Amino acid sequence: MILLNLHNTASGKRMETHGPLGTLWVSLGLIGFYLALIWLNTLLGVFLTPLFLIPGTWLMDKLQSRKRDANSGNRADRAVVKVDGRKAQ
Repeated sequence: MILLNLHNTASGKRMETHGPLGTLWVSLGLIGFYLALIWLNTLLGVFLTPLFLIPGTWLMDKLQSRKRDANSGNRADRAVVKVDGRKAQ
């Protein structure tokens, strides 16, 4: 047998209710759920952001070095400059 909390209404229809304690219990459950959801989304942002940013910087450095190499010729064609400012031979 299933126990239901049924009450009569003014129109004579029966309505299921769990009272104020049931409402408070559900509200605490929903508060816990949404706090856990916010916490999880915060952790995802903190831990997943570097996984995309770090390889992105590697890619940007690679593209920038290719552009620099294309503008200045091959690496072998560049002159090596010593500390005192003279070109190496």
